Amino acid sequence: MKDKVVIVAVDPTQHRELSKILESRDYETILLDTSNELEIYLQSNKGKIVIIDIDRLPVDKRFFKNLKRSYPALCIMGLSERPFHPELEEAISRDIYACLTKPVDPDEFAYLLKGVSENETCAGNSKI
Repeated sequence: MKDKVVIVAVDPTQHRELSKILESRDYETILLDTSNELEIYLQSNKGKIVIIDIDRLPVDKRFFKNLKRSYPALCIMGLSERPFHPELEEAISRDIYACLTKPVDPDEFAYLLKGVSENETCAGNSKI
């Protein structure tokens, strides 16, 4: 098995779509519904990649800053229908590795995951 990927999204359809893409590439998926569940999960489990639906979850730049400070090697990816989030501009430039557009393109997603899996940390940003 490759890395575990934690998906935090309130939409069950989003869970299924991302899980299908990930499992077809031999990733293990952990499905969570809230940012609180994510924080609890990370306290007792190692995680390397987290995908967060930034459209539907109540997250702000402080949430991402604290998450990255607590887990510096964590690779955070945003998931959104919108091309621009002015309220998250700082988080996107500093703490979020990539922003994926809904619906997720499986090939682009696989490319990003491969890059993250080959690196020890999630340094630098890549915007898709």
